[in-house]
Amino acid sequence: MEAMSPTKRAAELAACDAGMGTLAVSIKHQVSTAWVRGLKQRRRKTGEITP
Repeated sequence: MEAMSPTKRAAELAACDAGMGTLAVSIKHQVSTAWVRGLKQRRRKTGEITP
């Protein structure tokens, strides 16, 4: 599995920051809800969004 581009990661987080729920973001960007939760958690803990 290849890494998600930083641009796509930023777009998903921007959608979350704009008020979209995890499920809505996962459907819109065709990723799993666990992946979105993990990305949000990583940013919250480390400030990073890179793999």
